[in-house]
Amino acid sequence: MKKTKATSVLAISTAAILFLTSCQKKELAPSNVGTSSATTTQNSGTLSKPTYDEGIRSVTNLTSGASASIGYVQLVVSSYVNNGANSRTFGLGGDAINATTAKCYGAAPGMEAVVYNGADGYARISVSGGLSSSGAAGSTSNGGSGALILIAGATPTTLRFEEIEINPADGQAYGIVKNGNQIQLYRIATDGTGTATVITYNGNAEIFHNPNGNGYKSGSICFVETPVNSGTYELAFANESTVYSTLGIVVWRYSIMGNTVVVNGSHNATYAPSLIPGAQTGKINTASVRGQLFFARDNSQMYQLNATNSVTPIAITPANTANSNDFGYYKTF
Repeated sequence: MKKTKATSVLAISTAAILFLTSCQKKELAPSNVGTSSATTTQNSGTLSKPTYDEGIRSVTNLTSGASASIGYVQLVVSSYVNNGANSRTFGLGGDAINATTAKCYGAAPGMEAVVYNGADGYARISVSGGLSSSGAAGSTSNGGSGALILIAGATPTTLRFEEIEINPADGQAYGIVKNGNQIQLYRIATDGTGTATVITYNGNAEIFHNPNGNGYKSGSICFVETPVNSGTYELAFANESTVYSTLGIVVWRYSIMGNTVVVNGSHNATYAPSLIPGAQTGKINTASVRGQLFFARDNSQMYQLNATNSVTPIAITPANTANSNDFGYYKTF
């Protein structure tokens, strides 16, 4: 995703807005995010390798012919640990990077992906089964270099994805992109083929209609486990709009059914502007951890959102401005 931060929003049309504001604002089941087991290490000679790792990560840097630097906040017992902007790297197979590419990063248990545009303008996806604490972690990337993203499995695309995420239920990447006057959602294969399939909503190849006219700034997607510990997930799409700015951040929750999404209206939520820290300048980012929603605006404090919009967001300490780009929730233990 581009530098889109924090909480959730969706305003698709006037009718949809009226529907959304009539819904009860809820979900993101409460849980104590700071109670995961402590980090342990397994020593082999001089190498100390974590056997437990859980945190919210984002790409902090993309460089041609090198790797993506990953900054993250690690979740440990009753606290959050800022592990720095360059504490992990992710191999891109030596690909040249387009200077205008978005820093798209997605994660799920045991796997990660980065989407970027190459120097030739074409979108690519690089997938890895894990990160290395030193050097590029591209040994498990598909085909070494990132796989070309092929629309319908056939046509390379120069679309600039603004955010991706991995669905823990099927291990596939999902990405949002502005294509003309539509915000579209694609499922991108993580098996090395790069096949991208457009996901439809209400029979249309878009999940946000008329972004120019409706003041769309940027959006953010993540997968929320619903209910917590169930192993089932809903896609949460967050958006902030200048036209519907009085709504603040709006989050719509979708169930994915094949190549379509169906909105779960009872799980939609809005977060009033008075409860959203920081200037409403767009560029939000989100991640979900055990039913909670985490967000941050571009290069700013990270917050945890509670189940309803009636509670002020919780500031995460320490702040991790390294997580200023597309969030992903990664864990291995």
